[in-house]
Amino acid sequence: MKRFLKIVMIVVAVFATTSLSAQPGPQGRGQRQPMKPEEMAQMMTQRMTDSLNLSKEQQTKVYDLNLAMINNRPMMRRDQQQTPEQRQAARQELMKSQQDYRTKLKAILTEEQYAKWEKEQAARLQRGDRGLGFGPQMPPRERLNTAQDDQQERSQKKQKKNKKSE
Repeated sequence: MKRFLKIVMIVVAVFATTSLSAQPGPQGRGQRQPMKPEEMAQMMTQRMTDSLNLSKEQQTKVYDLNLAMINNRPMMRRDQQQTPEQRQAARQELMKSQQDYRTKLKAILTEEQYAKWEKEQAARLQRGDRGLGFGPQMPPRERLNTAQDDQQERSQKKQKKNKKSE
C-alpha cells in the first residue's frame, strides 16, 4: 500500500511540474506586456538622445512632448463598422496630430538635429519600420486596414477556388 501511494505521489508530482513548466510566464516567447506611456516616451527620448545628441534641457522637453503625444494620440480603429467618412475623419485627426508634433519638435531641436531627425524618419518610413520611434508616422493609405484587407483577399481566393471546383 505504501509503495502504491509513493508511485501515485511521484506521478502527480511529475504531471504537476511538467504542466507548470509548459506554460510560459508573462515574459514568455511572443507575449510582451504592453508598455506604459511613460516607458514608451522614455524609450523614444533615449533613441533621440543617442541619435541626435540632445542636451539635458532638450531631453526633458522632448520627453514631455513624447509623453503628451502618446497620451493624446488619436487611434486609428480598424473596425469594419466604421464608415468611410469616419475613417477619413480619423485619418485627418491623426495627420493633424503628427503635424503638431513636428511643429513642437522643430521648436525644441536645432536646425541640424531636426534635419537629421527628418532624414531618419524618411528612412524608417521607407523601410516600413513602424515601431517605437520619434513620433507618429502616417502610414501609407494601403497599410491602414491591412488585417481587414488580408481577410477580404483570403475570402475572395476561397470564392474563386470554390467556383473552379464546381
